[in-house]
Amino acid sequence: MNKSPLALIIYMSGTLFVSTLSAPVLANEKVSTPVAVQKTFDGSIQNNSLAISPDEKLAVVSYSARTDIAVYDLEKGELRQVINGFITPRNIVFAPDGNSFYVSDSSKGTVERIDSASLNVTHTFSTGPGSFGTALSKDGKTLWINNQAGNTVTRLNTDSGLAETVITGFSQPRQGVKLSPDGRTLYVTNFLGDKITAVDTSTNKITGK
Repeated sequence: MNKSPLALIIYMSGTLFVSTLSAPVLANEKVSTPVAVQKTFDGSIQNNSLAISPDEKLAVVSYSARTDIAVYDLEKGELRQVINGFITPRNIVFAPDGNSFYVSDSSKGTVERIDSASLNVTHTFSTGPGSFGTALSKDGKTLWINNQAGNTVTRLNTDSGLAETVITGFSQPRQGVKLSPDGRTLYVTNFLGDKITAVDTSTNKITGK
């Protein structure tokens, strides 16, 4: 049976990767592992995600209707491992050094950091139900998380595990969140209103839409 591509990424090397897998957190709240969720929080919203490691040796794929993610060895061209334990995995992003990657789950209300070598979860950040798109700073110390249920974006310190700031003023920010090349501006898509919001990362203030 033919499968439609759910996500693609084009890298500088010219390689095209295609996948065919079928309560907001408060500022300065300490991260802890949440109680297991038995049902989806926003399962009617479906999306997929694909992330490639900086060295282009690993591909990690998710589809929110599945409770697992798949890790592929791109050098061997084969599935390396399926990681279970998710409910509605939303977005995947690699750390700049490629040693780990982050997976958001809107039903669990978490972002999990997974070691790229062992593929074990090394840290769970509680970010609130509705956690969706993610963006990571170049130094890997700041993680931005969209929360489509709370209409917020959380700025998380990945070293301390603290939510440094919760920015309000969005309209269902889902998967789309990107940092500018210089890291000074964060761009966030709003599902409602069809707008892109710009945030000054030095002040954590919205500067335009």
